[in-house]
Amino acid sequence: MFGIGRIASDGLPSVPRNSLTVVNVGLFDRGLFWDSRVESLSAQPRQNGAIGPISTPDSGFAIADDNAGTNLVAEQAKFPVTSVDEMKSDNF
Repeated sequence: MFGIGRIASDGLPSVPRNSLTVVNVGLFDRGLFWDSRVESLSAQPRQNGAIGPISTPDSGFAIADDNAGTNLVAEQAKFPVTSVDEMKSDNF
């Protein structure tokens, strides 16, 4: 769906951003998603958040999530399915 005035045929909302590439996932050490909602609180180069605590939408901004995975990629995998817009559906 590109351009002004175009409407999705399914009537569901569109996400106004493109996803980050898989290659970029390995390069980001601070945060993932466009808004960094999954973020390493002690970022170290080439560690992908595995060195210290990780903040997620479940814990709140800049607060360590005790249930976070071992790195940013493991944690990022959990959150697209909680977004109605990203899943293009309003039910599970």
